[in-house]
This record gives sequence, structure tokens and C-alpha cells, in this order.
Amino acid sequence: YIVGMILGRAQAVIRGGQAVIFRHPHPLVLGILSSICLPISILLLCIGLPPLVSGIVFVTLYGLGQGLNAIVSGTLPLDLFGRVGYAEMLGRMSMLRVAISSPAPFILTALWAGSGLQIALYAFMAMGVVAVVPLVML
Repeated sequence: YIVGMILGRAQAVIRGGQAVIFRHPHPLVLGILSSICLPISILLLCIGLPPLVSGIVFVTLYGLGQGLNAIVSGTLPLDLFGRVGYAEMLGRMSMLRVAISSPAPFILTALWAGSGLQIALYAFMAMGVVAVVPLVML
């Protein structure tokens, strides 16, 4: 129960504290920060800390990343592409995000069943790192 309760709190804390903590950063910086939280959280999950500590660290970092992502998903496209066609672009981006992320649980389960949990987690960590590359290139 302890670990599960942290997710929502981490998301809320980062959303509420983002302006205070980061002092108006460029949305691209927040995008990179939100994107690196997942691979880092998976890496820390895999390094062999005690299970409760691993769970708390993973969920906290994941929640921080998701909280920042909620901000970035609206501000970054506006900053990069402007107001013209903004709503349509957000719709297309959301559709793409859902199409890409919806098979993730099935892929993770298949990797876990076929190769073991450690391999599956490292594969997802690698995918998370690959997802950060285009943001860094921007």
C-alpha cells in the first residue's frame, strides 16, 4: 500500500512545485527531464536494492516523470509549433502516443514470459532511453 500511495503524490508534488523548483524552464528541458525519469526508475529498480526501497524509488521517479509529462504534453507543442493548428496537433500526438503505448503491457508480458523479468525491464529501459534521444536532438 505504501508504494502505491506514492504515485499520485509524486505527480501532484511535481505539478505543483514545478514553477517553484525549476523557475520557468524551457518546455524542452522539462520534456527531457520527464522522459528520463522512466529509464532511470527502471535502472534503479534493477540494481538490487531491498524490494520496498526499490518500489518506493521506482514509483516516486515514475510519478515525477508522469507529473512533468502532464505539463510538457501541452506546453512543448505550443512552444515548438505555435498556436495555429494547436488543438489538431495535440489530438494527433495523443492518438500516436496511445497507439504506441497501448501494446506495452502485452510486449512486457511476452518479454517477461520468454526471457525473464530482468531482460524485459532492461529492454523497456532501453526503449525509454531511445525515446529521450529525439528530445535531446531538438
